[in-house]
Amino acid sequence: MGFSYFTRANANISLADQRAVISGGTQGIGAGIALRLALTGAEVWLVGRSSERAEALLETLRSASVEAGRRAGTNGEREHAFFKADLSEAKEVRRVAEEIEKKAGEKGVDWLIECQGGPPNGRFDATPSGVEGGFAVQVLSRFGLAHLLTSRSIISRGVLMVAAPGTGGKSPLETDDLDFARARETGAWKSGLFGLLKQGARDGAVLDSVAQTLAERNPTLAIVHVFPGPVYTKAPANRGFPWPLPLLAETFGWIVMSKPGPGGFAEVPTHLIGHPDGQRYLRLGEANLFSPKLKRLDISPCVADERVRLNVWDRLAEMLG
Repeated sequence: MGFSYFTRANANISLADQRAVISGGTQGIGAGIALRLALTGAEVWLVGRSSERAEALLETLRSASVEAGRRAGTNGEREHAFFKADLSEAKEVRRVAEEIEKKAGEKGVDWLIECQGGPPNGRFDATPSGVEGGFAVQVLSRFGLAHLLTSRSIISRGVLMVAAPGTGGKSPLETDDLDFARARETGAWKSGLFGLLKQGARDGAVLDSVAQTLAERNPTLAIVHVFPGPVYTKAPANRGFPWPLPLLAETFGWIVMSKPGPGGFAEVPTHLIGHPDGQRYLRLGEANLFSPKLKRLDISPCVADERVRLNVWDRLAEMLG
């Protein structure tokens, strides 16, 4: 199965009764999923840093909702919304979770879809609170939003994280130094390619661990961690990849990579969320780890032990505050 299969299968999906929060939703993969869900009739709430990007996308989502309504013969107006937040700071994660909870009211939110962050860049750029920035957004904020919103019973159907499942490897995870801050202080941290590989393995493993623990703590929710594959976005430039990688990605990416929105990767989460065949892939009580073609993946070996996962969860909760 490829994106063309999912696109055809998803052609008549209606999610007119559902609401999705998409963190990292104002650009790239998140924006692509937001547009695809709006075309199904869903109400979409965006979380991101840029009000300018959000306003432009909200206008696009409103037009998509009108089109969805036209196809269904109904009023397609939806209350799409934007929550501005810098998810690199734990206090902002806590604040925006409270804002979402307040706005959600009794209806709540059907799906939390997490796309914030991006691929590792091999650097250590600390936030004002001292946490490495890439980890803070890619991992800690995803844990924070998912944990806070599920523990308050705001999410009714599930959580879907877009990252790199099953890539953590066998090397033991340093649960007391998840963002490598201690390694940097002691001189053990190496930037560049070595650091990039370490960050990537760490991100995949920790998010696998979070997904599994979320599933165990929320047995009525579907918890998904899915790999998007190579997608044509501005991630190489946004994440500060060394030249000429951003230039090459910008020049040739549209040829060799999939697009993030309708007809591209966005069809995968839409299929899982809204199509009966896709929903049959989802198991409750355990993390659902998938490739872009929905091949089921195994959890990263370094977090297969429940004791390790509990240590990861406790450490992240401590960092979230």
